[in-house]
Amino acid sequence: LAESVTHWVDAQNMSDRELVRRIRQDRIDILVDCSGHTQGNRLTVFAYKPAPIQISAFGFIFTPGMKAMDYQFSDTTATPPFREPLYTERLIQLTTQIHGRPIMPSLEELDVQPPPCEENGYITFGSGNGTFKHNDEVIALWAAILKHVPNSRLHFKHLMFGDLWLQKCFRQAFSQLGVEPERILFSGATKPLEHFQFYNTIDIALDPFPYTGGMTTCETLYMGVPVIALNSDGIRTSQSLLAVAGVSELIAANKDEYGRKAIQLARSPQALSQYRQTLRSKLMNSPIANTRAFIWEIEQAYRHVWRLWCEEKVER
Repeated sequence: LAESVTHWVDAQNMSDRELVRRIRQDRIDILVDCSGHTQGNRLTVFAYKPAPIQISAFGFIFTPGMKAMDYQFSDTTATPPFREPLYTERLIQLTTQIHGRPIMPSLEELDVQPPPCEENGYITFGSGNGTFKHNDEVIALWAAILKHVPNSRLHFKHLMFGDLWLQKCFRQAFSQLGVEPERILFSGATKPLEHFQFYNTIDIALDPFPYTGGMTTCETLYMGVPVIALNSDGIRTSQSLLAVAGVSELIAANKDEYGRKAIQLARSPQALSQYRQTLRSKLMNSPIANTRAFIWEIEQAYRHVWRLWCEEKVER
């Protein structure tokens, strides 16, 4: 990243006031936040309003809830019109709020494998999402799905799942719901290539809620694995990605339909094979993976909000 831009400032060791002074000194016109309410964020810097225009984008896909933030990048599936009043910022609706495609040659060359159920003789569900997204409601629904699909497994992968105590907690949670502990599998942190190969071990991905996947959903589709997502009132990134990629049939209207879709897909080896053959091309041919178009749309948005600011300044 540093080599691809004309000017790079490492701000991680600056205090908030130091960073605010530096932003003003460098006369930044548009300041973009890519963290939101996540670990290591610098939202306090934005509260000082060091730049004329401030935008929340990409790294946090819901409102930061700050009056000092002027705009939020989103899309109409992630944020339908009826949800706009929940945002303190003005929304800039893009074709897709997330851009995702592999940037390493080794990942671009990684082949999509046939559904593992063909060799295993049983269905493996999976989730590559962060541990904090797996709440009691999610676990209860996933346990019900496992009980309806005999001999099926559920494979979790995240760096936190390398912790044996956490594995024990999750197995106990499923055991209390009638799912044998040995049916719950875990993988911890790995290098990128091994991480993507995880998706070759699962037949169907289950998306958490109300905080859905984001880049995890992109990775899953890239590896040809269908993702069942809930059209809930929470974060709606997976719904957006599935809609833009042209596989809206994987979005469930409610938890009952979510379960039915997962179970029906588990009983349809032909459908699993078809998804394996088509999902990558659908993703890569969609706006999600079109880097040039995504950048162009962002640049046009920057130009538009700058013109609006200039016009409002003249009017004042």
